[in-house]
Amino acid sequence: MMIGYISLGDPRRRGTWSGTPHSIFQRLSRDHQVEWINPGGLNTKTIYRYHKVIGKLTGRTVRPYSTLRFASAVGRNLSKHDLSKYDLLFSIGSTEIANLDTTVPIVHLTDATFAQMVGYYDGFDMGEKRNRHANEIQRKAYEVSTQIIFASAWAARSAMNDYHVPEEKINVVRFGANQDVPDRLPERQGDGMLRMLFVGKEWVRKGGSIAVDALTSLQDRGIDAELVMVGCDPPRGVPNVKGLRIIPYVEDVSSYFREADIFILPTRAECAPGSFSARHPRTDCRRSRPPPAAFPTTWRTVSPADCCRWTLGARTSPTPSPSCGAIPKR
Repeated sequence: MMIGYISLGDPRRRGTWSGTPHSIFQRLSRDHQVEWINPGGLNTKTIYRYHKVIGKLTGRTVRPYSTLRFASAVGRNLSKHDLSKYDLLFSIGSTEIANLDTTVPIVHLTDATFAQMVGYYDGFDMGEKRNRHANEIQRKAYEVSTQIIFASAWAARSAMNDYHVPEEKINVVRFGANQDVPDRLPERQGDGMLRMLFVGKEWVRKGGSIAVDALTSLQDRGIDAELVMVGCDPPRGVPNVKGLRIIPYVEDVSSYFREADIFILPTRAECAPGSFSARHPRTDCRRSRPPPAAFPTTWRTVSPADCCRWTLGARTSPTPSPSCGAIPKR
């Protein structure tokens, strides 16, 4: 099958949008001929920069990709491509296909709807008028799609309730991990040091300051602990804490996962990330959405006190506290 992969970011690059487009591109390419269709151009770059400047000058939230002007520019760019040569078109972004006019079947994949992001993720609420435009883009994308793949029933329900997407269009397929399976898990170093790992780009949303506070709290309790923070550029004022190591950018984080004892993710809002697949004991913060049904035996809601008690015991025993649920041994 000949598949046209529509994406504003190059899916052939591993670093595009946390690696999800790349992983999907690679998997599709095993069985099909896949070509990247770039809907971007000088017009989209200009519009993007314009809205970014306007946002900074006015202090208002503006998401360039979710504006009618940007969606129209993308549609014009795609009209210049010969889409008839493809058997199927695939797109992760809704803006890319909202104004697409073609008889070629379209499969759209997404992990959330705009309607459910407003008031949940920071940076989505753009005001009544722009929110209405963004929802219109989303609705049109769902309308032109032949089939839609959602990463969770949570997102699928929003599509049906908020955008009236017919059930026969909806498929729920949970995302896999965007990483290769390691040959084996490393043995614990057994030197008494508790090695924590934090991975994330957005300091505030990912809870960077909470992770640093967790490190100092453990040290205040007499625990030898260190925290490696990968992928973030912390704001000024972050204290110089013993055992804290910040690495703004790396090409491959797998070595840091191999060295860590615990993966810590005190995120303020999250769509259950692929980093959970590293098979580490992990701590994260329960927010408004329920825990995934895919993890009935490894996902538990615990109090901060319970989590601290398990962390203290993790230095000497791989057996988890009963209140923490079935945390896999390493």
